[in-house]
Amino acid sequence: MNIAGVNIPDYMSGVPVLGPGKIEKTFYFGGMNHNGSAEDHCRNVYDGRYFYLRNYMPHLPYTQSQIYNDGAEILTFMRQDYKAGILTGAAAEYMAPTRPREALYDLKNDPWQVNNLANDPKHQKILNKQRARLREKILEIRDLHFLHAWEIETRGKDKTACEIRSNPDVYPLNKILEVAELTGGGASVLGRQLVALTDIEPMVRYWAIIGLQSQNWQKDAIQKQLIKRLDDDAPYVRYEAAKLCYKYSKNQKAKDVLVTGINESRSILVNNAMRKIRQLDKDAADYIPELKQFKETYNSFSALLEVDIREFLSAVNSFSLVGVRA
Repeated sequence: MNIAGVNIPDYMSGVPVLGPGKIEKTFYFGGMNHNGSAEDHCRNVYDGRYFYLRNYMPHLPYTQSQIYNDGAEILTFMRQDYKAGILTGAAAEYMAPTRPREALYDLKNDPWQVNNLANDPKHQKILNKQRARLREKILEIRDLHFLHAWEIETRGKDKTACEIRSNPDVYPLNKILEVAELTGGGASVLGRQLVALTDIEPMVRYWAIIGLQSQNWQKDAIQKQLIKRLDDDAPYVRYEAAKLCYKYSKNQKAKDVLVTGINESRSILVNNAMRKIRQLDKDAADYIPELKQFKETYNSFSALLEVDIREFLSAVNSFSLVGVRA
């Protein structure tokens, strides 16, 4: 509106960063929750030189399966080259199955952001400053998306998203963020994550499971605790636990939980369960009979249910990436 020369109403809280009379910002904050059907959760802050990035789901790759991107021939070649061990340096890091917990880039000397300085002793002071600034901003704006989409939809019954965000009793962000920030912390935080799995707050349990996916999966304690979460009251917690229990032990109850999820009538739940199945990679092939039934059901009755059949069929079709056809 500022660029177009239109008077900005008093009730609008934003400020112009382009055009005449623009506000010079000291810090720029950003983030991502999902990229289409690919799952993600990251936040960042930029001070004009140093770009700090916090990945809250470092167990997931940069190049997740996504129906839009998977059709690109170049991505097919990149995946083949990574598997063959041809890629090196930044290219190999970009195609890796996981990503770093934190990244710090000096855009003055590294505009393409390929040299991560997060572990460089010379840059620990700026790393700590940027990390603190980001955390302060998350708490200042009470970043709503540390809640799962299902919680935003249902928490507080008839409360709006804005009302949920502004009420610490309904949305205990400090408590949730504390567990989310354990993600990628290694063996030193494992005990706290296992304790968080039994917390009364479902989002604390959720972030505990997210964080455990960057831990050592040879530990029996993790498996035993996750099996208990297959009966969790929160559906998204059940799905996350089911994905892991099936991935590492082919637990039949875990499969049943995910199959129940894709047969829900609410789009948030169906899409969430579908994401978990897709993250099983080649083990997703075990779900082919259920996915075939899924397509038949939603082709026939999608008009009667609260779902978007196009979104879900695209998700089913993307299984071809890992050689799975439904």
